[in-house]
Amino acid sequence: MVKSANRTLEVIETIGWRGSLTQSDIIKLLGIPKSSASALLSTLTRSGYLQLDARTRLYSLGPQFVTLAGRYLSKLDIVRISQPILRDLTNRIDESSFLLCRSDDAAIVMWREFCTQPLAYNMQLGERAPMALTAGGIAILAYIARDQWPDTRLSEAPVNPITPEYLDRQVANVRAGGSALTKGVMVAGDVSLGRPVFDHEHRVNAAITVTIPTIRYKPQNLREIDYQLATAANQISEQLGYHAAKPRHALRNDPVS
Repeated sequence: MVKSANRTLEVIETIGWRGSLTQSDIIKLLGIPKSSASALLSTLTRSGYLQLDARTRLYSLGPQFVTLAGRYLSKLDIVRISQPILRDLTNRIDESSFLLCRSDDAAIVMWREFCTQPLAYNMQLGERAPMALTAGGIAILAYIARDQWPDTRLSEAPVNPITPEYLDRQVANVRAGGSALTKGVMVAGDVSLGRPVFDHEHRVNAAITVTIPTIRYKPQNLREIDYQLATAANQISEQLGYHAAKPRHALRNDPVS
């Protein structure tokens, strides 16, 4: 298995450096038996990691690498774009803010800005959480077909489980232009708002959130915080190439009791 994996990497790296090679070139350069080379090249071509020119019989890197590179670069772009916007958001409301990106079945923290308050919620870079149990994750779920949602048992929330009905209301609220809102679901004593971030293809693979300790939580101030959050999400989306009408800023649902 290790030998096969090493050969796969050698083939991909060699073609990547050389640009394009025939099967005979690959066999000579890497010393791979013809039967093994044929099977490996066929597998990589079928999966899209290589492509074969039928006329010249030259192998080159395939479209799957473009897809993977695009996803990687888009994540780098969204972090770079979000950093100053989240910093400005946190400065304006003096509450911590976070950029979450979809990673398979979870939401992962890609950036964070901490407030100056003595009590603040802390999420580590790279920290993962089930999407259905976080405000940012719910904001992402709102734009994923339900049959593609990751399997999350809402009752297994560490602190305050939410109901399927509440999750549905939050999803509907996000799709109507509002924020997702959770209270004390993953961590006791916090209220979180989440807004989706759109890319140039109108896809949602990221969200930004603001988290407020309940000791500072005042419902009358939530509307202003939501407005600032929506403004920041819209700024990030626009810089990613998304153009749409100005987002709504109204919260329609009460916090989880």
